[in-house]
Amino acid sequence: MDGADVYWSTGNGSNNTGSVMTMPLAGGAPATLASGQFNPRAIAVDAASVYWTALASAAVMQVALGGGTPSTLASSMSPGLAVDATSVYYVDEIVGTVMKVPIGGGTPIVLASGQSSPHCIALDATSVYWTNLGTSSNHFQDGAVMKLSAK
Repeated sequence: MDGADVYWSTGNGSNNTGSVMTMPLAGGAPATLASGQFNPRAIAVDAASVYWTALASAAVMQVALGGGTPSTLASSMSPGLAVDATSVYYVDEIVGTVMKVPIGGGTPIVLASGQSSPHCIALDATSVYWTNLGTSSNHFQDGAVMKLSAK
């Protein structure tokens, strides 16, 4: 959410379609920002756009806060993403990478590779943090929280 609105994704497991939605924090009717999305998941927001991962189409997507035509920023099987003033950060759990792409689109940059099914991601002013799943049958038992400074 931002200071005025909350954002979420909806999905239909049977056909992998869903929408990215918003609603004022003060209440009111929900609005659809993007429909027909392929299994939308993680959401992040900045002052101009909403970003989400579309797992069924393996994409990191973007749409203006007021809605419109979504654009694809990057291809990735990403269960999580985060955004700052210049970039969208995401993980690719299949390839095992931590990535970033400019918020206006462009060439993705690999920040870390060789990760063990990276999953969640977060940012602060100077660093990128993510979780790696473990290797045991209980992935949470031997997983790790990772940090990369100088994002």
